[in-house]
Amino acid sequence: MDGDATVRITAVDHAVPRPGFDGLFHRVTFEIASGDITPFVVPIWVHEAFPDTEIERTARLFLAISLQDAADAASQSDADTEDQAAELPLTSAVRTTR
Repeated sequence: MDGDATVRITAVDHAVPRPGFDGLFHRVTFEIASGDITPFVVPIWVHEAFPDTEIERTARLFLAISLQDAADAASQSDADTEDQAAELPLTSAVRTTR
C-alpha cells in the first residue's frame, strides 16, 4: 500500500444480532481503497450500549486497532519466514519455477 488509502463508512446498521454473541450490536461497514490494492470491506461491530453519537468514532478506533494488529502480525510473519529460511539448508531454500 502506498500510504494514500481512503477509508470510508459505507453502512451503519443499528441493533442487529452479531453471530456468536448475545445481545445486539451496531455494524459499521468500512471500505478501504488505495491506488495499488483492490478495495476491500471491513465490518466493525460496536455494542449497542455505546451511545449513537459515539458509534462511528468507536468503530474507527476499533478499525485502527484491528488494522495495526494485522500489520504487526504480518510483520512478525515476514520475520518468522526470513528466520526459518535462514535455518534451512541451502539446497532446501532453492526453488525452481517453470
